[in-house]
Amino acid sequence: MFKGQLETLSDENFAAKKQAEDAALRQWIAADPKRRATYGDPWAALEKALRRGEELRERCSMIEDGRGFCRGLFGDPTPTKRLARKIDPEARSLRKAYEDEVGAPSMKALEAIARARFERDGTTSYPEATFTLRLSYGKVAGWPEKGTPVEPFTDLDGLYRRATGADPFKLPDSWLKAKPLLNLAAPMNFVTDNDTIGGNSGSAVIDREGRAVGLSFDGNIHSLGGAFTFDGSVNRAVAVHTAAIVEAVRKVYRLPKLADELVSGHR
Repeated sequence: MFKGQLETLSDENFAAKKQAEDAALRQWIAADPKRRATYGDPWAALEKALRRGEELRERCSMIEDGRGFCRGLFGDPTPTKRLARKIDPEARSLRKAYEDEVGAPSMKALEAIARARFERDGTTSYPEATFTLRLSYGKVAGWPEKGTPVEPFTDLDGLYRRATGADPFKLPDSWLKAKPLLNLAAPMNFVTDNDTIGGNSGSAVIDREGRAVGLSFDGNIHSLGGAFTFDGSVNRAVAVHTAAIVEAVRKVYRLPKLADELVSGHR
């Protein structure tokens, strides 16, 4: 994950795009006195918070990491525990300073930027989800990988074709024994151009008829920078198809009642 994020942040084209977007939004705010009064200069506030964060980071990491390891160990007076008690006041002071002088002003500035962007762009743009419910609309679509098209669906047959008997392509015995029982043409996974990032795993994929057709659980390599940008031409969310779930529950894990409930609902 971090490798993909680093590659995105190191991409000169991405940096230039973000700089142009920021410059355009700054100009939009500066062009109107009312907007200047409403939003101020959140970029200056961010810069100040980042500078203060650099000043505090080394002390915070040295003290807070040690304290975090010892957190809750306040029983017998062992040396690991006596040290934790001694540094606790300083750790609390540093944490409060970081929250007050870095975390809080950064969040306030980012919220101002998001509100300004949303006021300017309306529904053509959306803010960060910020731990709230968000619906992402997309379609099933493959993507080009080094000039070669990647199909949007895999099937159960492909699962067995790729099984080598050795990690990371070693299948459990339960899956090997169940192979003759499975519908190998059933879809296994599929990809969509929904904008998802880490933390979205387990989200339901609903089709246009309102039916659950899968569960999101991953993204392709191009989605690793999704915390910073979204490229609809190659970023893809990966979901397991409900057909594969039902096949596995019924024939691999041998839970027919649960499979019936997944298909027909609870009665």
